[in-house]
Amino acid sequence: MISRSVRAVKTCLDFGSKAWFESAPLVAYVSGFLGKQNLGDEALQQAAPLIFDQVRFLHYDSSRTLRILLRKFPRIKCGVLAGGTLINRIPAWWETASEFQAMSQRLYILGTGVAHPSFWNGRKGYVNQMAQWKNLLEKCSFVGVRGPLSAEVLREAGLSAVEVVGDPVLTFADNEVTRDYVPNSIGLNIGQAGGGFLWGDQDEILRQFIRLAKIAREAKWRVRWLVVWPPDLDLTRKAAQESGTADDIVENYTEPRRYLDEVRPLSVFVGMKLHATILATCTYVPSIMLEYQPKCRDYMQSIGEEAHNIRTDQFKADTVWELAKALNAKRNSFALKLHENVHGLRQFQQAKAQGIMEEMLRLG
Repeated sequence: MISRSVRAVKTCLDFGSKAWFESAPLVAYVSGFLGKQNLGDEALQQAAPLIFDQVRFLHYDSSRTLRILLRKFPRIKCGVLAGGTLINRIPAWWETASEFQAMSQRLYILGTGVAHPSFWNGRKGYVNQMAQWKNLLEKCSFVGVRGPLSAEVLREAGLSAVEVVGDPVLTFADNEVTRDYVPNSIGLNIGQAGGGFLWGDQDEILRQFIRLAKIAREAKWRVRWLVVWPPDLDLTRKAAQESGTADDIVENYTEPRRYLDEVRPLSVFVGMKLHATILATCTYVPSIMLEYQPKCRDYMQSIGEEAHNIRTDQFKADTVWELAKALNAKRNSFALKLHENVHGLRQFQQAKAQGIMEEMLRLG
């Protein structure tokens, strides 16, 4: 565990090296999870400097040291709210964003998700702060969210100036569809949600994954398991061992580009964790999203793939297997459609980011 004093020194050094030795404007990456060995969070953090490639980012985590530095040396004038489902999800994220907004000239939203009330209302520990978020977002210079569900929630709350720009991780999407893949191969990603925050029952989801993998193995398909968060590893091993497919388990917690290489040769992908599946679609592998929370459907709708989105409380191995076989049979045509939608949304996102970056550069 890093002590508070050591963390403060590291914060000072990071701020100083970027504030005084970088010629490009310094921009805050506001809130978000970092350094937790979660591939989705790591990919989001790595995506921001690629999207906004003419500025430099500093993570604003609301630490006391950083607040003092920014007040004494107001080097940062703009911030981008981090990716992930941050809006109206956890009070601390609103507090951090609100605090930064009060100290800065501009706060932008590009690809952040919004917690959906159909799932979160009534869940243990959830506090609805939509009124506070609406007030904050109305002061933002641009509000572009992950998908249509996020936009719908904000519009219903009375925020009209909202656009759908897709998830920031789309910046990793391949330029072209590869035709070099292994037919009859399937990638599987199973995960858990802390506190039981998912549609359905975790044990039943595990049973359906085991059955799906068994069916694929018996059909002589290649089965590859992909793990993107360390707490999911034991669950993955259990599913793989019980289905007789434990010879191909890949762990990747920090390297999105390597993950693309691991998924790209597959014919079909079935994933539960949001960014495990988003990154699979970035390689244009036809993908089935198992929606454990509405954020998964939010993304699939953003790329016109809601037909390949199945809630985990409705997940049946036999149904998913039939869908996977259909995708495998026409893999190239499905991949080309995916390319058209994903690549098109990425270009739209890049255009919006370019406009934001031009404002940042003018502010200096």
